[in-house]
Amino acid sequence: MGIQLDFGGFDPTFIGATIRLSSRSSWNALEQFRRNPENVPPVSHLSDEERFEALSITSVLSHEVRHFHDFFIAPYHAQIFLRRIRALANVLQTIAHFKRGNANIIFLPITQWCRLNYRDREKVIRQIRPRRLLRPWRSVDLPFIEGDFDIPKSPIELNDIAVDKAQEVLIRIASFQLEKIDDFTSDNHIPIQPWQVLEITGLITQIQDIKNTYGASDADFFIKKIMSLKDNPYATTIRLIAALWRGEDEPFIKIGAMAVWALLGSYKKDQWSACPGYRFERVSRLVAKDGSCNIRSDNDLVNLFNRWSRELNLSTVEEGLAETHELFHHLEKSFSEMLKKTGIKDAIDFIPTFLEGIIKASDHMIFSFKESPLTYTDPVKYIGHYDKFVNPLLRIICEEPYRLQESIEKLENRGFFVHWAERKNNRDYVISMIEPIKVGPHTFIDINDASRMTDYIGICDYLFSEKLRGRQEIIRAAEEFFREWPIRRLELRAYML
Repeated sequence: MGIQLDFGGFDPTFIGATIRLSSRSSWNALEQFRRNPENVPPVSHLSDEERFEALSITSVLSHEVRHFHDFFIAPYHAQIFLRRIRALANVLQTIAHFKRGNANIIFLPITQWCRLNYRDREKVIRQIRPRRLLRPWRSVDLPFIEGDFDIPKSPIELNDIAVDKAQEVLIRIASFQLEKIDDFTSDNHIPIQPWQVLEITGLITQIQDIKNTYGASDADFFIKKIMSLKDNPYATTIRLIAALWRGEDEPFIKIGAMAVWALLGSYKKDQWSACPGYRFERVSRLVAKDGSCNIRSDNDLVNLFNRWSRELNLSTVEEGLAETHELFHHLEKSFSEMLKKTGIKDAIDFIPTFLEGIIKASDHMIFSFKESPLTYTDPVKYIGHYDKFVNPLLRIICEEPYRLQESIEKLENRGFFVHWAERKNNRDYVISMIEPIKVGPHTFIDINDASRMTDYIGICDYLFSEKLRGRQEIIRAAEEFFREWPIRRLELRAYML
């Protein structure tokens, strides 16, 4: 088996840190390090590949926890999460509609099926082998939608319109919200993409963590190894910021300040100019012209943030934080109102409580940032003050089912949540589990609610997305959902003539 190069992957479908492991040996190495992080063996004698893998495994958590914390303060993340939840709200209502019928087959993704007129749908169904002595195939009753999946221009009360029209409205809105996420996450008109700015804060935290644990030489090796990798997203990010630390004694303070300022743009004020990629590109030019940044205190950093906003005529950090606060609070309120109007509560009445936890976590992170922006921005101070921030949840996903030393019952008694597991030869093998990490007193998100929320968002992607449906966690969420609703699922593309 080859060396695994990437172990992380923050995704706001799961509100926590995610580590993805390709083998049981990687899980063993991670567990061994976490049992005794103060006494790690040296890695300089290993081959380059093994050395890089060891450094990656032992530092990936700091990288992903930084993404987790950034999620709660950045308007960019709040805007995307808002659209995720809006899409989910409409998908839940769509599911409630089409589960009432007597269909025995569904073609996916739903958006593609809805683009087919009824004559073309019959052609597709006729390709399926008939079932002898059984009820003929009947697809889920979904509306035919022409054109783009735009949202209605004026508010519509779904109770006042026909069922098929209500379904069309719900599907249009859900699809529109998911498409808007793509608009936020990529922009071909700017040289620096949003994801690259997100990775800057994660990478400089990870590199500092390696330096703290192993020393400067291993941190330098890690940087050079990443830069040597072809078609690696982290390599692209390192090359992006490499020029910024030349000649700097403490380059990560400046780079961290630039990345944080870029993340905290207000879409309410700047519209698409609040894009982290656009803001980072603009501030990079400004810093290249002005030279080094002298950041020794919180006041220095706040003054620098304000100067960048003033000279570039872009929103301030304070305005960005205010927008994040407003978006998360509005989201919880609007979702609760949707539940009251529709009466849909089966199995999802936990979501308002989950969103309240998101609000509390965001409020705390914003408060902590304002209290000392330098502590959050400087990787050295940030790593040394984890206890000031929100405790993360850690989800581990392994491609090979892994037999843990403890039983599932013992793990769950310790507060873990085993998300997916298999039982073979009277032994439990874990594929995914979630662990609460407690480094301080600030815990706001319930582990069970986070897991259930991830599954619901996974079902949303499974039904609607043309890009994400092949991911392991999405497929497993769908398997659980359809176990309670026995209906045959088929990929539409396999039947298109």
